[in-house]
Order: sequence, then structure tokens, then C-alpha cells
Amino acid sequence: MLLTSIKYFIIVVIAFVIYTLYTFIWVPIFLRRKYSKYPNVAMSESFRPFLGEHAVVKQMESENKYRMYFQMETTLKNPKADVRLTISGKQPYFMLTSSQAVSEFKSLVLDKIDRWDYTKKNFGRMSIGSLDQRRSDKEWKKRRDSIMRTIGINFASKYIPMMIQKVQQYSKDWKEDQYVDFDKCTKGITFEIITDILFGKEILHKIGMIPYKQQDDTIVNKDLQDFFMTLTRDCFTAPTKIHCVMFPFLIHNNWLKPNNVIYQNIQTLWKVLREFLDGNEEQDIHKSVYAQVLEKDNSFDRDLLMKGN
Repeated sequence: MLLTSIKYFIIVVIAFVIYTLYTFIWVPIFLRRKYSKYPNVAMSESFRPFLGEHAVVKQMESENKYRMYFQMETTLKNPKADVRLTISGKQPYFMLTSSQAVSEFKSLVLDKIDRWDYTKKNFGRMSIGSLDQRRSDKEWKKRRDSIMRTIGINFASKYIPMMIQKVQQYSKDWKEDQYVDFDKCTKGITFEIITDILFGKEILHKIGMIPYKQQDDTIVNKDLQDFFMTLTRDCFTAPTKIHCVMFPFLIHNNWLKPNNVIYQNIQTLWKVLREFLDGNEEQDIHKSVYAQVLEKDNSFDRDLLMKGN
């Protein structure tokens, strides 16, 4: 019995090693060799099996450059290139870098194509059931049409005074020769404007602090913007963890860290937002998109509408 168990264990280990070598070494090397023959395909010279282009990304950061700056450098070295091949883990990505490549690709796409992207990876994990993830059935069309009728053609114009006010609030204390993190400011302004329009005036300040669970199980209180941005980053970085790359089902089923913690934070976000929307009737003359759509048709699933916005 013991010998049989050892034999099966050895078989499993051998199979795992073969799978790993084939998936993360042979396939990337084969793809790079295959497409290196085409003069219009650009590839990074710093590729490493398992790590992909991680080394060159770190190099860009050490040189105080945008982490994907090397992609532009690689393409400029090959002026004939209009397609770029990038391999992350076991996943190849073909990036179109010219209008001709885009046109040729579009000619290959089916005239009719429907949504049903996998919803348990990256940002999709935060908005399962949203319009961009559902099939184009009657319910999808009903929800889309209701939202579009609410928004209207000149929808944004009535919010221009509010947008100006937000910019003034952020910039009123700026002084000449003062260092300003403009990237952070523009993100903050944009986030406040979008959330105010979708969910109600000053929602960011009314909700207050939200408990965010970190990977070491400690809790840190964050405002809505910081919570959302941190959660988005965690959703995108989780699939790059070596155990998640090798075993995607760990992401799909929210097993092990960081996936189980991410799932808990997602539930916290929607719970807090749902409680705010249910308990805060928007009284402003320009009601939130969420409130207006529900007023027109209260048969909508409130959770899906919240995420669909």
C-alpha cells in the first residue's frame, strides 16, 4: 500500500514538472521563435521564462521611467513593427501598434459578437453582473436603455458647475512654486465627480472610512477612493502571483491568499455602498443616475444596477 502511494506521488510530481516546463518554458520559447521570423513583430530582448518581462519592468522603475516605457523603445528600434508580442506567465498578448494592424484585425472580427467574458479575474471580480459582462438579452437591453435615457445626450452639461467646484476645491490652497502631485489630484477629482454623478452628491465624504483587510489580516481604515483604488490594484496584481499563474482556479474560487482576502474586501465595498444607497435619499435637484433609473423602473435588481453603473 505504501509503495503504491509513493508510486502515485512520484507520477503526480513528474506530471507537474512536465506541465510546468511545457507551459512556462517551452510554449513561450516556441512562440518567440515562431514570431521572431516576422519583421513586423516586435519583442523585448529581456524576456525570461516564468518571469516574462519582469526584469525589464524593474529596470525601467530603477531608471525612474514609466514601467512599460521599454515597449515604446523596443517598437522604435523596429520601425516596421505593427504588432508587439508580450508573454506574461503562460499568457501571450498581441498588441497592435499601427492603424494598419488595427484595420486588418477588425476585418477578421465577426460582425456579431456577444459579451460573456470571464468575470472572476482582474477588475471584473468587482463588478460581476455589470453590462459589459452580461449577454445581450432582453434584460441587458432594458437596463442599458434605461440608463442611456437617464443620461441623455446633454447629460454632462448640467454637471459642469459641480466639476468646476471640485477643481477649485482641490486647487484653492496651491501656492506658487509648491510641489503638487498632479497625477494624484486628477485621479481624486475624477473619482469624486464620477461617484457624485452615479451615486449622489458628496458620497465620498458621507460614507466615511471603510475597513480594508490587508494580506497580513490587519485592518486599515480607508476612505472610499483609497479603498477602491487599493482594491483595484490588488485585483490586478493577484493573477501575477506564481501560485495563481500556475493554478488559476485559486483565483476563480477565491481560494488562498490573496484571493480570499480580495473577495472579502469586494463584499465589504458593495455592502457599504448598498447601505449608503438604501439609507440616503438624494435630495439634490440633479439626482444620481442610480436613483433616477430606479425611479423610472423599480423592478431592476438594485445590486446589479449599482454594479452596472
